[in-house]
Amino acid sequence: MALHRLSYRVPPGAPAEELRPRGAHPFSEEELSRIAPVIAGIATLWSGPADGPAALSHTRVPGGGSVLCETSVPPAAGGTTTAAVRDVAAYWLPGGGGDLANATPIETWGSPLWDGTADSSSDAPAVPDWCDDDSLAEFATEHTDRVEPFLADVHRLFADPAGRQIVIAEPDPMTVARWIALACATLTPDCARALTFVLSAQDPSAAPHQIVGIGPGARFDRANETTLRHLYRVYDGLGGPGSEALPGRDDWAGIAAQMWRSGKVPRTAYARAGSSAPFAVEPLQDVLLPAHPVGPGYARWQQATAEPPGAVQDPRTDVSADGWDVPGGAAVPPLAQVREAEATVAPERGTPTASAFAGGSGMPSEGVPDPRAGWYDRAAAAPAASGPLTPAGLHALFACLGAPVPTYPGPAELLAGLAPSACGEVGNTDQLRAEVVTRLLGELERLNSRAPEEWMNVLQALHAVSPPRDRPGTLGEQGRSRQDALETRAAARIARDMLHQRPDGQELATPLGRMARPFVRLVLDQIAKSNPGDEPVTLLRLAASPLGEWLATVHDEAPLRLQLIVKGQRLRAKGTTGLPAFRLLAELLPAERECEPWMARLVWWLAWDTGRPSARDAVDLLGTLPGRLFTGAGIDRELATLIAAPGPPTDALAELADALLNMSADLSPRLRDIAEMLRLGRQLDRAEKAPRKALEEFKGSSVTVSGPSGLRPWIIGKLAVRLAESPPADLYDDYVLRVLSGPLDEELLSAYLTAQLAPNQALRLADTLVAHVEDSARLFMAWQGEQLFGASAWRKDARDLSEGIFGTALRRLPDAERSVYITRVAAQIACLRPGSDGEHRWLDFAAAHPSDTGGDVHPGVLP
Repeated sequence: MALHRLSYRVPPGAPAEELRPRGAHPFSEEELSRIAPVIAGIATLWSGPADGPAALSHTRVPGGGSVLCETSVPPAAGGTTTAAVRDVAAYWLPGGGGDLANATPIETWGSPLWDGTADSSSDAPAVPDWCDDDSLAEFATEHTDRVEPFLADVHRLFADPAGRQIVIAEPDPMTVARWIALACATLTPDCARALTFVLSAQDPSAAPHQIVGIGPGARFDRANETTLRHLYRVYDGLGGPGSEALPGRDDWAGIAAQMWRSGKVPRTAYARAGSSAPFAVEPLQDVLLPAHPVGPGYARWQQATAEPPGAVQDPRTDVSADGWDVPGGAAVPPLAQVREAEATVAPERGTPTASAFAGGSGMPSEGVPDPRAGWYDRAAAAPAASGPLTPAGLHALFACLGAPVPTYPGPAELLAGLAPSACGEVGNTDQLRAEVVTRLLGELERLNSRAPEEWMNVLQALHAVSPPRDRPGTLGEQGRSRQDALETRAAARIARDMLHQRPDGQELATPLGRMARPFVRLVLDQIAKSNPGDEPVTLLRLAASPLGEWLATVHDEAPLRLQLIVKGQRLRAKGTTGLPAFRLLAELLPAERECEPWMARLVWWLAWDTGRPSARDAVDLLGTLPGRLFTGAGIDRELATLIAAPGPPTDALAELADALLNMSADLSPRLRDIAEMLRLGRQLDRAEKAPRKALEEFKGSSVTVSGPSGLRPWIIGKLAVRLAESPPADLYDDYVLRVLSGPLDEELLSAYLTAQLAPNQALRLADTLVAHVEDSARLFMAWQGEQLFGASAWRKDARDLSEGIFGTALRRLPDAERSVYITRVAAQIACLRPGSDGEHRWLDFAAAHPSDTGGDVHPGVLP
């Protein structure tokens, strides 16, 4: 068939239903909707370096078919990369890997299929050099000690419907690819094309593949004993311990490994024999030992055990009422039928099966266990009584253990043969409880890679009978650790389904309502951890979905992060945003000492999203939480952009700048200068800054020239008013006079003149000067006596100031008081500037301004 390449660009948090390929394609909308969630999941899962090679994955699509993807980071402008965006090139294979006629999925990596030099025919891809027979034989020789246990685990992936995933940790995805290619070259073609894998993943628990490659930066504990022994089969090429080889010998894996050591490729044996029977050893034996056919003992055993336990099975195919589907078309019966079949086979159950080779060549002549011996062990361990428990028996069993009976179909077949009488003495239920928990853990471990609805009943029964955490009883620490690991993985799977809002994810809320509260809290923890960024779009979308109703019912038990998101979504739905939303959300935060910056950041994002508060709201906002939270969350830097906005500043903006400086906000040098000037204006309004100090700061700031357009006139206006309202002693200062009379500050001088001669201000100052002779002398000398060193503008403005203030004062005084006032001011000027002509200038000025009041006494004159 013809293959058509699809090209996707997947932004972070993109909803799967919105993903569509770029360019022309022959597929229907229904097909694109089926594969879109897989594309979205693969883009999120991939963890390759931004400048590294693309990575391959082969993923089964629910309902049939598979998708072959190559994931990479797209180049951005300037030669840099955008790590959050993914490019996904994909081939939709409606018939699964079998649509690739002449290659397995892994063999397409690096082939012309991806670089665009091949046509779209499935016959086009040729096997690249890196995975041809010679290269793989050399690779197997280099890793000879790991080949046999690895192939045994590959066998288990197919032999067990929910076999544990294989995790391969390597520094280079190409090494992972070689391991997968080695497995495919050992399997029959049907199995090789059915194998699912991803070469580079961030988190194996999020990968639905049989083989998962990870690098050094993956979120995966490679040293955790529970992970290595119970959850995964780990092959660690990064220096970690990896999983230990499981006991017993796998004939197929052992013979295949021997072929690789001998330089023979197993897939050639299947082609030579014309056989597609999965995991059959005869074709391998015929190639490895052509002169020594398999002995009659092994043949008799194979004939006697010709039933499904070793049949091929992918762990994630769907189970039907009669069995589960396998790539070869055979059906494997349910576990009960397997046990029944095994019970009729080979009276020496559990002993090694004879496999006689007629000769040496280094191969044993007997004592080689069959890979399906594990099924015997499981059957042998089952109680003598058989058959699923009746409803009454199930009720009696759980009642004996003091646990509520499940209200849905329980694991009756799994608990076959157990009854209250099996616990021995009445009331001594420890042994029975341990047996029930152990069986349930085994079943949960077997099914934990499948859809949650297939193991939720097992999990609920496990919660019902498990001993309290403070009294693990006969379960032991190891059993408890195993249970914790399995429950954590189950919770992560449920959380993942909910977050992706898969159809089964929508249906999980009801059974979760029947789960133990600690497990519900574990699910909520996994949901909260799933999207670690500051702006959890995925979590907000979940809260807005139908599942948000369930989240609201368990809101109080959720981690704080999830509580905030659920409440934030409910406020948004009501139209409550901005500062009111921030205040309501802040009520959920813990005490000040326990509050952390990420909490403030999340509340900020929920309240404003991509918007910003007004300056007035920003001031109120900074009063809601301690300043360290805003600086730690980076909110101070975002608020600081408000103070650099063009246009005239406002009192609210000055208050915001003052608050940011008081909280030691992380500001750039320019923003800090702007904030300092805004705070100076606020201090001038409050008369908290002396004129000289204010002028020094004003003259020393560069932003009064290069800052926002409205800042300079605003601060000059504040300075002018402050100078006009200052005591004369503050104005009679050499620095102040030099600034006012200097040639470069005509704008400031003009503003000062306007403020000083304002009608109300002029009268107020005139009355004040009449009552304070020394201040009058100082101010007159500042305006008149020092005018010779000033610029021409200052000399003119100084005359206007003297006329407006002293002229008004002298005209309003009665003659008697006026004479006393003139005499005292002249004497004071002589003391301030002895030998100067200031006294004569004052007397001349006073003579030119006679009284307008006649003999009336002015209230401001002291007798």
